[in-house]
Amino acid sequence: MGARGRPAPRARPAPADPPTADPSAGPGPGRRSAAVAALATGALTAAVVAGTPTARLPLALLLLAVGPVLVLADLAAHRLPDRATGPAAVGAAALALAAGGPSLLVQALMGGLGAVLVLALLQAATAGGLGSGDVKLAGVIGLVLGQLGAAQVALGLAAGTLLGGLAALALLVVDRRRAPAAIPFGPWLLLGALLVAASPTTIA
Repeated sequence: MGARGRPAPRARPAPADPPTADPSAGPGPGRRSAAVAALATGALTAAVVAGTPTARLPLALLLLAVGPVLVLADLAAHRLPDRATGPAAVGAAALALAAGGPSLLVQALMGGLGAVLVLALLQAATAGGLGSGDVKLAGVIGLVLGQLGAAQVALGLAAGTLLGGLAALALLVVDRRRAPAAIPFGPWLLLGALLVAASPTTIA
């Protein structure tokens, strides 16, 4: 009891120490994903450098440079951050200007605009099945492949759409409870564009 008959305040227990990580548990899922992405990017870069025509190599390397950030973000949160697509668009425009001057830059810009329109229409047709990040990524792809011709833009978008559709179909076969919207579309768009950019042949 206190001096005036009131009970003395009880001492608060000391806070428990935060749990320590178990060294035997290995790296967390985030680190594992980053490690897998780094290994895959390294292997893919080596293959692209070995098989891509010299004139197309800067375009393919640009897609490879931005790819890991976009793929990991889309897989983790179904988002394609502007901080990655924005610089990629600027880089694609700079490559066009350096390689062919204003005329090639205009051609690339037209490819980017066309790709954005196509994906925007597809977004409306699928009732939001695609996100705004996918539309912006299509603009980047159009800027890159537009330097090779309008047919290359169409081929890249078609390849990405086909790959994404096959992935969604495979998911439905494995687990019918999951909707096709659970498949991130960005990685497949990037892969389709990379296949076209690294191809040794061009469709006129």
